[in-house]
Amino acid sequence: MSKFRKLLLPLCLMTVFFLVSGCSDDDSPTVPGGGGGGGGDAPTFNAGIATYTPPTLMQNSADPGATQSKIGIALVNSAPTFGNFLVPPTKSDPELGEKAGPWVQTWAIGGGQTIINVTMTITEIDGVYRWEYVVSGTDGENTYTNVLLYAAEAATDGSSGWLEFYDGPGEVAVMRWNFMVSGGVTTSEVLFLDGSDSSRLILVTNTDGSGSLDTYTGLPWTMEFAASWNAAGVGTWTEYNPNGSVSDSGGWGAPTAKNVLTR
Repeated sequence: MSKFRKLLLPLCLMTVFFLVSGCSDDDSPTVPGGGGGGGGDAPTFNAGIATYTPPTLMQNSADPGATQSKIGIALVNSAPTFGNFLVPPTKSDPELGEKAGPWVQTWAIGGGQTIINVTMTITEIDGVYRWEYVVSGTDGENTYTNVLLYAAEAATDGSSGWLEFYDGPGEVAVMRWNFMVSGGVTTSEVLFLDGSDSSRLILVTNTDGSGSLDTYTGLPWTMEFAASWNAAGVGTWTEYNPNGSVSDSGGWGAPTAKNVLTR
């Protein structure tokens, strides 16, 4: 029941890297928000996704399926923190342009013989913002020339979008986060892409606290775990074998006439 616990460590390491990469040795004046010649600030990546908190009954349950679900929820809840790297350090150089963009901001990471120069470009087309994080320079071991490391898009109202991380010059996505909020239903999908070791988690939550979590492994995707719970926190789960057959199942909570699980 712990097949994607291993994802927690790289997730934490990526988040730490993003926070560190925001530290700049650039000595240019502080420019709050960056922005354009007309005084407009560069848009901030805002997914409009709130951290999901499971119902109390589910939080307190020691059932293996509830535990597996809570691990998955923790992973998905961490996804919005990936947007931290899209916030330039205050000591960044903005390229002045029109108030409506595009916005271009640059800063340096490191110093001496190991300097990475970052250029982040933000554009807006037809109600969608796009961020591109490009690096050049050397980290002491590798040299980069206009390499796209991260890209993201989001509707201007924050209701939907995606964010991707790339593995070097080939721009092969190694991680992707998709999100959508519509009609009181929030869908957040996290994908770790590594061939047969790939993992996919889809968390769907409702305003009343009910929700579901589906996890997949490998490519092509094969379901390995599914769980759902109602607003009271009563839930059921199923674990699958690679061939699609059920390997285990169960539930947590005590359904009553008022707390009946529906999915």
